[in-house]
Amino acid sequence: MSDGLAPFERFAAAQLGEDGSPLSYVYVRESDTTIFENGAKYWTPPPMFGSAFPTQTRQPPFSPDDAVRFQLEYVSAKIVDEQRNFDNFKRDCTEQAANHFKGPMHCPPPPADADEQLKRGAERIAKLQAKEEQLKQQLVDEFPDSRESRHERLRLDEEEAAMKRKSEMQAYRDKISTIRRT
Repeated sequence: MSDGLAPFERFAAAQLGEDGSPLSYVYVRESDTTIFENGAKYWTPPPMFGSAFPTQTRQPPFSPDDAVRFQLEYVSAKIVDEQRNFDNFKRDCTEQAANHFKGPMHCPPPPADADEQLKRGAERIAKLQAKEEQLKQQLVDEFPDSRESRHERLRLDEEEAAMKRKSEMQAYRDKISTIRRT
């Protein structure tokens, strides 16, 4: 017996929070993927050689490191989505203000609360970025053997090595400069 729901709607309806409310999700346009707050994922692989593949799903993870990894994936996708929305709204407001200036009779001004909306958007992005850093650090601290932890440690080691090389290079330049002056 069919419930009349499309596959995505059925999948989304099954993604509930602890209080039974529907979870938020973000749609990633580039990969035709929907990532839910709990780590669930719904996507359709791109057709290859003229044949379409069936829709793929990933149910909420059960291992603790997967939960953190998939939450990081959700937050990272959410940042991209929020940043895109922020940039589009800012561009639209700027264009609308310029057009209103050129022809106030033909184009209304941007929304009166545009500055407040931009401020709230920037705050949302900053909170998400902080959450992303927290999740990355959590992966490194709690799951040191995970691939992401190794990648993050490698990145930090490379940054530290670059700073050391820069410091050594500056000390070398200072030494040469001192020799030239004498």
